[in-house]
Amino acid sequence: MQDNLVFALEGRCIPNTQRAGQHLTISRCWDRDKILFESMELSRLRSLTVFGDWRSFFISPDVKMKYLRVLDLEDTSGVTNGDIEQIGNLLPHLKFLSLRGCQYITRLPASLGGLRQLQTLDIKGTRIVTLSATIIKLKKLQYVRAGPPLDSDVASTSQRPAAAATPPAVDGDGDGAGVSTSQPTPTAAADVDEARTSAARRSGPRGGLVFSWLSKLNRHGHVSSAHDGVQFPVAAAWGIGKLTALHTLGVVNVSNVGGKVVLRELKKITQLRKLKLSGINRKNWQDFCYTISGHGYLESLSVRLDHDEQQDHLCNLDDISKPPKTLKSLKLYRGNVHVSPVWMKQLDGLKKVDVEDLELTISEQVDIDSLKDLRCKDKYRHLCVKPIEDGDLHYGWREEDWIGGGFGDATVLKINCGSYRSEIAFGQWITRTVESLVVHCSTTESSLELSG
Repeated sequence: MQDNLVFALEGRCIPNTQRAGQHLTISRCWDRDKILFESMELSRLRSLTVFGDWRSFFISPDVKMKYLRVLDLEDTSGVTNGDIEQIGNLLPHLKFLSLRGCQYITRLPASLGGLRQLQTLDIKGTRIVTLSATIIKLKKLQYVRAGPPLDSDVASTSQRPAAAATPPAVDGDGDGAGVSTSQPTPTAAADVDEARTSAARRSGPRGGLVFSWLSKLNRHGHVSSAHDGVQFPVAAAWGIGKLTALHTLGVVNVSNVGGKVVLRELKKITQLRKLKLSGINRKNWQDFCYTISGHGYLESLSVRLDHDEQQDHLCNLDDISKPPKTLKSLKLYRGNVHVSPVWMKQLDGLKKVDVEDLELTISEQVDIDSLKDLRCKDKYRHLCVKPIEDGDLHYGWREEDWIGGGFGDATVLKINCGSYRSEIAFGQWITRTVESLVVHCSTTESSLELSG
C-alpha cells in the first residue's frame, strides 16, 4: 500500500497490510475491533476521521500516532471530556481539531494548551460554554469556531455518551448535503488534497466513503442565529490580543465580567477576517464600536444583541467612527438597528446584509442625497427622518428621474422632528413606496411642514 492512500476501516475489515498510510477513515459500520486497531502501524498517520461511535482506544498510549496533524470527529458519538484530555497529551503536532457536534463535551482541558501547532479548533455544537484559559498559549490559531448545539433542548442530565442519540448519517454518495464542518487550515488542506489524489485512483465500494470524508472538510453549513456563544475566562481575557494569527473567531459571548476586556483585546488582532459576537448590550456597546472602528481586514461581522425594551436606540452603527471598508457581510440579530446613509455608503464592498429590523435614519440633506448610491437597499424596513437642526429637507425631490428603485421593502416612513422647525419636501418615489407615515414632534416649539 502506498503511504499517501486514504485507508478506510469498514464492516469486519481485515486489511491486507498493517500500515494504514497517511490518511485513515473509520466508518460508521466498522465493528470497532480493538485488537486489529492496536496492531496497525499508525506512526506515519497524518489525518484521522471518525464516523459513528467513538472508542477510547482510538487515541491512547497504546496507539502511536504522535505525528497526527488532522483529527476530525464531527458528529462522532460517545466522545468524552477524558478523551479530549488524551488528545491534548498524546497528539502534540495536531494542527486541525474538529469536535463539532460532539454534544457531550462540556469543557476543554488544560492539556490542549500543549497543542502549540494547532491552527483550527472547531467546538461548535458542543456543550462548552467557557474556553480554557490555556487557549491563549496557542499562538498559531487561525480559526476558532464555537457555539452551543442547534438542539438546545437536549436534557442536561443525559451526559452519558451511551445515551447519546445517533448523529445524522453521512451518506457515502459524496453529495455534501449534510451539516458543514470546519474550514481546513493550509496544512490540513494540503493533506486533503493529497488524500483526494490518492482516492481518485481507488475503485470499489469504499470510494463513496472516502469522498464522504473529503466532503466533511469542504461543506459549508447553516449556522443558527439563536446562539449565545462561548466566553473567555477572566484569567485569559487580557491575553487574547496575543492570538495575532486569528482570521476567524466566534461565536464569542462578551456579556460576562471580562467581556469589555475581550472587546478591547480584539482590537489588537488586526488580521481578523470573520468575527461573530453575542452579548452586546448598552454597557459594552461603545467598547464594541471601538473594536470594529477602522479595522483593516474585517470581511464578515455577525452580532447578536441583548435586546433591551427600554433602550430602543441601543444599536446605532454611526457610533463606529470609521466603518470597516473591507466589510462584505453584516449580520445583526435581536435589536432595532439604526444607521445613516452616509455611514452605509462607505461600505463599498458590502454584498450581504442580514438585519432583523434595520432602520435608515436621515438627519441631513447629505443623507438623503446618498440614498441612490446605497448597496442592499432591499434590506431596509423603515426610513426615519430625524432633523438635527432647523431647515429644509428635500426627500427624493431633487432626483426627478429616480423612483426609489430598491427601497420597495421600506414601507414605513417615520418623521421625528424633535424640537426643530422643519420643512420636508417629498419626491415622487415616496408616495409609490411608503404605506405608513408616523410623525412625532416632542415640544410645542417644534413644527413640521410637508409638501410633495
